[in-house]
Amino acid sequence: MKLTLDVSYDYQFLLLGIICHSRDYRLGWFLNSKLGMDFERQDNLKAFHKKKETEHSCFVYSDTENHVVYHLIQNRSTEGFYLPESKIADYLLKVEDDGNVLISELSKSLKSVSIVQIVFEIEVEDLKNKELLIF
Repeated sequence: MKLTLDVSYDYQFLLLGIICHSRDYRLGWFLNSKLGMDFERQDNLKAFHKKKETEHSCFVYSDTENHVVYHLIQNRSTEGFYLPESKIADYLLKVEDDGNVLISELSKSLKSVSIVQIVFEIEVEDLKNKELLIF
């Protein structure tokens, strides 16, 4: 008898794509200073696509007062894309919350940052590589 293990993940988070041609640390600094966030650099995230490994910077901000965790992920690196199906996005903002964050207000706040060009919502369920967002 052969046993198989089915794993299902909970994709209960928001995902925004950000078009911004500035370096990752500069975007993090602008978000910290203009929006009152406190992103901190974490270890790089690795992605494997078609036998190719890519590394992407990651910054995290935990808003303990509102129970929200933000992950700012570099989508476009010199080695490739973290989520190849979202090639238009330079950065990804993963928002883990208890339903308190209004996507329209967050998008509006992000768009107010001078170096951010475009912010758009990405439907997580439609992503081919959505398991990369579970960490």
